[in-house]
Amino acid sequence: RVLVDMPIGLPEQGERACDHAARACLKARRSSIFITATRAALYADTYAAANEINRANGGKGISKQAWNIAYKIRELDALLRTTPRAATRVHESHPEIALWALAGREMVYNKKTHVGRTERLALLAEQYAHTPTLYADAIQRYRRKDVAGDDILDALVLAITAQSAALVTLPAPPPQDGQGLPMA
Repeated sequence: RVLVDMPIGLPEQGERACDHAARACLKARRSSIFITATRAALYADTYAAANEINRANGGKGISKQAWNIAYKIRELDALLRTTPRAATRVHESHPEIALWALAGREMVYNKKTHVGRTERLALLAEQYAHTPTLYADAIQRYRRKDVAGDDILDALVLAITAQSAALVTLPAPPPQDGQGLPMA
């Protein structure tokens, strides 16, 4: 099982229920959950066109940050639509929701702060004792311009969560998009 912090299951119209359900779980950190654009908007050629298409399909404008990863979302979407084995193993998740589920509450501090990193590392170390060592090794191995420390934490929480015997979806059961992919 592989958990990725990328949207899987793209709406044809409007917004995904899973994005709103995840935001409802997080109060202070709710802005970390992006509302996923419609499939047509994500396949647009330009940011301006994507915004126009998304609004025409019942959504809102697309953040620049979300548009900047549209090519990655398209790559993942194409993989999952053409590779049935991948579609059964790769699942969408969100690091702050995974942390919320592990802790039974949302994180208190921002992950980009020292205290936020410490809070997350302590929680993850309860689940997997080698977490601090893995984090420290990754910090030493990768340049900050290639991967930020909070991205390493996000990857660790999703890797640890992927090992969980049972995962819960938001919403349950998840609806499917027009290509049969779960929006969860």
